[in-house]
Amino acid sequence: MGTTDPPTQNAGGRYSITEECDGCGLCVSYSAYSFAASAYAARYFVIRQPIEGSEEEALLRDAMEQCPLSCIRDDGPAT
Repeated sequence: MGTTDPPTQNAGGRYSITEECDGCGLCVSYSAYSFAASAYAARYFVIRQPIEGSEEEALLRDAMEQCPLSCIRDDGPAT
């Protein structure tokens, strides 16, 4: 099993996808603005952090709730 540290492909910020991602693509079906596949769609990562309180953030959070492996992480707002 992989580490829970966010992969380096994630855009810096609050949200990330851990290495446990199996590339199912469910996250992209919720928010194509925030997620993209790695090479060969082996897993996905956050390509753009949403603006806090935006519809894009709501879609990302929907994807987080539906992720079958719970590998979308919210590290909280920057301090």
